[in-house]
Amino acid sequence: DSTIWGGSDEKQLEEIIGQSWQEKMKAMLDEAGRAGGPPRAPPNPHMDANTHGPLSLGVSQLIPESHGIVAQGTLALCQSYLRDIKKIAAGEMAPPEGVSLIRLLDETIATLHTTLDSLTVLDALGSDVDSRESISQALPLLGGFESEVRLDPEIARAVKNEVDSAASSGLTAEERRLGERWYEEWAESSAAMPESEQLKTREAIQELFAHMNAYVKNVHSINKTIQIPSNTAIFLPPQQQGVLRYYLGLAETQPFPKGENMTIPANGFFAPAFLRTVPFARLRKEMYHLYESLSDNLGILARVLENRYRVANLFGKQTYAHVANKASLFASPQDVTRFLEDLSSKVMVKAERQVKILENLKRQTEGGEKIYDWDVEFYLAKATGMMSNLDFEKVKEYFPIDIVVDGMRYVAERLFDIQFYDDTVTAFQNGDIWDASVVRLNVRTKATNDSLGYIYLDLFDRDFKQKDAVTIRARA
Repeated sequence: DSTIWGGSDEKQLEEIIGQSWQEKMKAMLDEAGRAGGPPRAPPNPHMDANTHGPLSLGVSQLIPESHGIVAQGTLALCQSYLRDIKKIAAGEMAPPEGVSLIRLLDETIATLHTTLDSLTVLDALGSDVDSRESISQALPLLGGFESEVRLDPEIARAVKNEVDSAASSGLTAEERRLGERWYEEWAESSAAMPESEQLKTREAIQELFAHMNAYVKNVHSINKTIQIPSNTAIFLPPQQQGVLRYYLGLAETQPFPKGENMTIPANGFFAPAFLRTVPFARLRKEMYHLYESLSDNLGILARVLENRYRVANLFGKQTYAHVANKASLFASPQDVTRFLEDLSSKVMVKAERQVKILENLKRQTEGGEKIYDWDVEFYLAKATGMMSNLDFEKVKEYFPIDIVVDGMRYVAERLFDIQFYDDTVTAFQNGDIWDASVVRLNVRTKATNDSLGYIYLDLFDRDFKQKDAVTIRARA
């Protein structure tokens, strides 16, 4: 936790927030406990001065307001670091002896991310409703500070000078890489443009996102409907049937009325299930065209393409693909195309074989030689059911979590020449686990046994935890 300015983030944070902040928190917690509050509230970073785990979560009884206090304290601490960095970049102040400007920046960003990433983890995995509201207000403050630092032109040019100067021989290989990447990211951002071009770029990007949001909004707010015979509803999955019964005022087991037409929306809830289960080609075709064809979006797509071309020109790139490719693992859009073409050639034979299976199924079921777009999901589901005949709930019994995790470890260790060690007990002792069901793995190199980092596995459902699968990167 020590920084190159001396002392520790914990102690400096306490000085900024005030000497009595922990006592005040404890008094509020005691009062909440007497009022029948929860026995254990979600954890927060930096709350326990003795915490020294990688995420510094500090498992203890906390109250939601503390998230904002910690975020504001961290922000104030990083701003004080930034003031010194700007003086060093401007030549008004000498850096600490033997410490590079790049190292100072990296330490500042690391301090920021100790709180920023911890709050992100807690927001997704370990917070209740009140805490999540507090965290949602804190995250933009911390993220905005990082953008401010990374887009500062004086700092970027000072980093470039340090990398290019004779003094750069004193940089470590890691510091050199960090410096080169820092300047490259700044140089390719709108912050490196003349002020007039920056304004044009911001306007173009805002306009581009506005069009993209309008496109998505149109898709989600589709209000087209389709008329179907009431007996068709029995082919829909139980969840869709349940919604229809609710709107028709029917009991859960009550049959749908016979000989009547029903109106159902062609939206994202009904359409995919309808295309997958209804055995009538005419109805599937009608649903497909209603759901997939949004004429309003054609004009929006044209404007999106125009804006992408405009943004690419402002960044001096040949196409928008060259702009988007910056965050990719590929060196150029051409490399992406080659990869996709190579992948396509390898799976084409199997794809053609699968199309023939679907065509045979259609001939036997509805007649006709060709598989249309509105047929694919229906016959794919039918073929999967016929060929596998699997009860996936039964299959789950053969893949318990411990076997799956061990299998992934086995593959990763051989692919990347690393080893995983269960480090959960140490993490728990350091206050670095936000729930008793979480497992921590220490990732180490096989050759030198150096620690590369940690993987936290939070695999079980509980109240207030996000329901979707999520992977979160955390730096501390």
